[in-house]
Amino acid sequence: MQRLPEIIRRNRTVILMFTLLVIMPLVLLGIVAFRAIRSDEAEQRFRQRNRQREILALFEPDLKHWLFSDQP
Repeated sequence: MQRLPEIIRRNRTVILMFTLLVIMPLVLLGIVAFRAIRSDEAEQRFRQRNRQREILALFEPDLKHWLFSDQP
């Protein structure tokens, strides 16, 4: 059986081309997909917080009136 360093040395061009054509695009695509998913999740959390603030702004005067009124 041939030794691994000898096999790598003999097929260096093939390994380099495989890395450039297959592995590098996969890594870059993975990074882009990961960042897109994180960005989408952050945007959804931002929208949810804004919606909660809008709801609170609608009900805040009524809640204050109910909590601090003198009526039993």
